[in-house]
Amino acid sequence: MSSGYVFPYTLTGAYGRDYKTKQAVLDDWNGSKDFIATDPLARNGGGYVNKEDVIRDGWSSVMVRYNKNRNVTRIPVGRIVGVTR
Repeated sequence: MSSGYVFPYTLTGAYGRDYKTKQAVLDDWNGSKDFIATDPLARNGGGYVNKEDVIRDGWSSVMVRYNKNRNVTRIPVGRIVGVTR
């Protein structure tokens, strides 16, 4: 049984970053870059978060919107992930 919450954070790129591909999202996620938590249930009502923040807060996954918010990908938290072909 997972200790994480049922509903994942919804994130977008921070500091004006917009990702064109899922791999670009994963590269920055695994590199502990900041993202903006757009979910009102997020820690402190939103703001900047990174991989370590959501691991500490006990979330089991995050949803990241990219490509001008037209695409979304789910990322499991707590392990390094990558695109598999």
